[in-house]
Amino acid sequence: MKTLGVILAMAFALLTSVVSAQEHVSSIHLGSRYEKIVERNGYWYLVGQWGLECWRFDEHKQFVKLSEVPTPGIAQWVALEGNYAYVADGWEGLTIVDVSNPHNLRFVSNFMPTPISFGALPGYFEHVAVKDHIVYLTGRYGIAVIDATAPQTPVQIDRIYYADTLYGVFMDEGNRVGMVVFHDSTMYVAYTGTPNWEKYPPGIYQYDISDPRDIRLERTYGDLPCAGKFLAIQDSALFVAGIWAMKAFRIASDSLIAKDSITDMTMITQLGDPEDISLSGNTLLLAGTGGKTSGGIANINVANLDSIYYVEIYETPVHFNCAAIADSTAIAGYFHYDLLLLDLMPDGTLDSTDFVKSAGNIQGLSLYADHLFVGDLSNGVLIYDVTDRVYPSLVSRIPIKSPISPTVLDGYLFVGSIGSGTMVYDVQSPADPVLTDSLPDSKRSGFCKWGDLIFMGTNDGVDIFDFSTAKLRFVGFSTAGGGHEMIIRDSILFSPGGAAKINSDTTLTFLSRIGSTMTGFDLVDSFYFASRGYFGLHIFNVANPSIPLYVTRWDTFTYANPPGDGRDVRVLGTTALLLDGDWGITEIDVANPLQPQFIKRITTPSSANGMCYDDRYFYVADFLGVEIFSYDFSTDTEVVDPPLPRSFTLYQNYPNPFNSQTVIAYDLPKPSDVDLSIFNSLGQRVKTLRVDAQTEGIHSYNWDGTSNSGKEVASGIYFYRLSANNINSTKKMILLR
Repeated sequence: MKTLGVILAMAFALLTSVVSAQEHVSSIHLGSRYEKIVERNGYWYLVGQWGLECWRFDEHKQFVKLSEVPTPGIAQWVALEGNYAYVADGWEGLTIVDVSNPHNLRFVSNFMPTPISFGALPGYFEHVAVKDHIVYLTGRYGIAVIDATAPQTPVQIDRIYYADTLYGVFMDEGNRVGMVVFHDSTMYVAYTGTPNWEKYPPGIYQYDISDPRDIRLERTYGDLPCAGKFLAIQDSALFVAGIWAMKAFRIASDSLIAKDSITDMTMITQLGDPEDISLSGNTLLLAGTGGKTSGGIANINVANLDSIYYVEIYETPVHFNCAAIADSTAIAGYFHYDLLLLDLMPDGTLDSTDFVKSAGNIQGLSLYADHLFVGDLSNGVLIYDVTDRVYPSLVSRIPIKSPISPTVLDGYLFVGSIGSGTMVYDVQSPADPVLTDSLPDSKRSGFCKWGDLIFMGTNDGVDIFDFSTAKLRFVGFSTAGGGHEMIIRDSILFSPGGAAKINSDTTLTFLSRIGSTMTGFDLVDSFYFASRGYFGLHIFNVANPSIPLYVTRWDTFTYANPPGDGRDVRVLGTTALLLDGDWGITEIDVANPLQPQFIKRITTPSSANGMCYDDRYFYVADFLGVEIFSYDFSTDTEVVDPPLPRSFTLYQNYPNPFNSQTVIAYDLPKPSDVDLSIFNSLGQRVKTLRVDAQTEGIHSYNWDGTSNSGKEVASGIYFYRLSANNINSTKKMILLR
């Protein structure tokens, strides 16, 4: 019997390519929790968790995304001036984006303001305003004043402090500055409070900013019915909104004159806590959360400052983070990543016109001719040109309902769809996909090609089609294979947890089960690498597909707290990339498949669940987007010998329980006289697997459930014992016929 160690040694020469220096290149964002919406010249700019996006209504009045750019932090707010967008980027400070071409937003720079004191954090920045290339970045601890005349190299020129630095920095939710608005050379700031209310009471602060390097406080306004956080300004009117009410002011030459307030607690309670403000003409919108329902939009008429009033509360079952109005159109961002489009009716009320599923839910990726095909359950199949990996561009969209496993094979896109069946598109011109065939059955979720045959995985097995004429002709169905992922190697069809032989008549013959409950797998030379959810990475040797041999398991419980949820795995060179629904990507060194070694973990924004790659880049489906990484792929032809074990170890057999065969492995740190035998529950020896002298190293044997006489033994509990150099180790296993 050939040992697993010998089989592995034969394959080590093939597993010597090295993947190194992974570097994040860019992201494709298909969804976000939006925090701010700004309209300019018919383009709508939205910021959220992942960055800045630009949207527009097309000729069919569909709201479509034109371009996007990721930001280093969690984008909170955006202000526009000239060709640039200025983003308040959470803990990452200020991010500047070139918006001169709305169809191709470009990252320019990121700037982190200096901390307010030695050893302190710079602060969390939630709002931003810009006037004459001077950026006012607000949040915890005050306002950072930044000269962005040269957008590539912004410079901080001042800081307005609102933290009590005498006793240290207060990390407190109430210690923050709200919005900033301008009127000529005057800046109005909403200040929400601090632990030191006597020193810094909440209210509106008025500053002279005629010299941004010497900003002077002119006066404060504290007689408000609310702790004002949101400001809007139009002509000579200033509106201040907070959790309890809203107040209007008329701007005089050097002061604010209070006009009217809304303090109707019934309406305020319905709205809850305001999250955003937008003003256009006579209509002011407040997006709110946490009211009697879950939230809504307060629609307020401000035509007469002496008598402002609620027109309506547009209630929703989920709350809004943001809302913007321009002319007669309003757009609001839902908490759960979607957008609501509304029209302002002649009577001043809001009417819902559309609901945009802006959030992605990616269930597959495929790469063909420098184009990435993204299966998005919310938006169909999105086709991106990734010739420029830093700035991928959307070139086409196939409006398929809930696409599953989009796969491009020799210029044809095969995709399953929940409710619409299975469709085939000619994508040899990716920007102009053409439907060529379709099938009514919607259960297919995996595709692979072998000659003129197309194999499609189903819930029950695999459908086989002839595709020699670029049309699907049904050949047969088999329960011997199938699943959401399949790989064909030397006439063997591998699928999650199994292998089958493709016969000359195109039928399938089942060969073996490979482990169980696999969530994804990859095949490299003689090795089958399988992810098993929270049970880590399992490795099998499938040199003989009829008798797969268990090699080892890399356990996420050993290297993660809490462990990760492995969704799929891809092996590049000697690095296994375990796609993790909880953490992102876990890199594992599998140069020696018997001893996988943890390398590092790459955190991605959401839940990594799929991947494809070319010779320089890999693309990760991350639920709400795609993350693009570069890597170096070099080849070393030197045979890599497995490292010698450091201790005497007898491993638990696998599988256990088993019904036909199981693998027993052990390590010898030095040459030893070995006796490996199996005993029944009465202590009687039933099988001797090995009795002789062995060299140091890793050894493994397969027991097929037979005795020394060759007869099958009965179901029950058995023990296997290893004796080597006066050291004995025994473990239990269970045979189930």
